[in-house]
Amino acid sequence: MNKVILIGNVGNEPEIKEKVAKISLATTEKTKNGNVTEWHKVVMFGESRINFVKNYVKKGSSLIVEGRIQYEKYEKDGKKYSSTNIICDNLQFCPTNANKEQSNEKVVQVPTVDTANVEQLGIPF
Repeated sequence: MNKVILIGNVGNEPEIKEKVAKISLATTEKTKNGNVTEWHKVVMFGESRINFVKNYVKKGSSLIVEGRIQYEKYEKDGKKYSSTNIICDNLQFCPTNANKEQSNEKVVQVPTVDTANVEQLGIPF
């Protein structure tokens, strides 16, 4: 199974073309040495997703993105490149404390798993 769920903030204005929308999504993980931010290329197909992005998503929006990882290799000007994209199957706004105060929405609580003890949980990784 190839399934990804990301919660993060849009890093720039969405790039929208005729049949595809692209965003850059920043996710931040807290570690012993401080916060580590990763940037993800998120690609969306389908009229409903593209319209959602076009009409509502902007730089700084907090989103929950569900999708799958796609690795791409290509050649440009004689050089080989690789790219990792998240192909979005579903996306929605992630309520933040600022949004909650303005709109009285509930904050989404996402369960976490201590990955250091995965074997004890019986998860086959």
